[in-house]
Amino acid sequence: MWECRKLNGQTIIPIFYKISPSDVRRMAGDFGEAFNLHETANVDSSTLKKWREVLRETADLQGYSGNLYEGYEGQLVEEVVLHVARMLRDDGLVVTDKLVGIDLHVEEMMRKLGVAYHKGQATEVRGEDVRVVGICGVPGVGKTTLAKVIFNKMRDLFDVCSFLPGISSKGVQFSRHMLIADLHIEKHAPLESSGGRIEEIASLCRNAKVLIVLDDVNEEEQIKALAGELTWFGPKSRIIVTTNTRSALSAFDVEADDLGTVETHEVEPRSDDHALQLFRNHYFQGDAPEDVSEYGSLS
Repeated sequence: MWECRKLNGQTIIPIFYKISPSDVRRMAGDFGEAFNLHETANVDSSTLKKWREVLRETADLQGYSGNLYEGYEGQLVEEVVLHVARMLRDDGLVVTDKLVGIDLHVEEMMRKLGVAYHKGQATEVRGEDVRVVGICGVPGVGKTTLAKVIFNKMRDLFDVCSFLPGISSKGVQFSRHMLIADLHIEKHAPLESSGGRIEEIASLCRNAKVLIVLDDVNEEEQIKALAGELTWFGPKSRIIVTTNTRSALSAFDVEADDLGTVETHEVEPRSDDHALQLFRNHYFQGDAPEDVSEYGSLS
């Protein structure tokens, strides 16, 4: 494991369960006694030396102390899973460079979100209200891709950001945990609990300018569990929802909250010209080769 860390940059997250990092570092206590048994088992001395060195270095890595969770091992498991999920998630929200016909959608989304947008740059969030824009359309039409592009362009304008992908497939409970974890990290607050309580989401967002993307929402209850009341969020917050079901947006009770707006943005299937250009961008890295004329007509 340590060699993989050195050679490939892989991550080790130590969990010191019923033992202290200092005992591992000093080879002391029960850990030291157990380790010394390898000497009586005739393990090669150079191997033992290497093990000691690596274990000492591992003890200095940031990890989890099981002693803090004694009797609450379930919470320890939950927090480790969230930690790993955050590390594995696509924080950069990488989008292909072969996009076609998206610029007008981006400009219109920025207008509906109340964000000043000039020469491809989002520069300012305007208005004190909380705004919701639902990106609607049939499956596969590009709603998530558009949301990623918008999120990447806007994220630096907000105090707290969270992109929750595939809510319908991952489940509300997991998505709520991820949202709370993101909010704690962005606000530099300790992750004391990942119980996924609605009250915790509200308390973390109430005085913050928040950007949240709820991706692949199909039901009102999913929205209500994650961002159901606009009063949870501070002034100038923005929420983007991608959905195949426009009616799900009725989960936002704008009249009751009286401080925000909810709009929709429809993403239609591409025109034939855009579809052809997208195909060419992927398969020919641009236009079809000129020396094979039938490629153009076949495409």
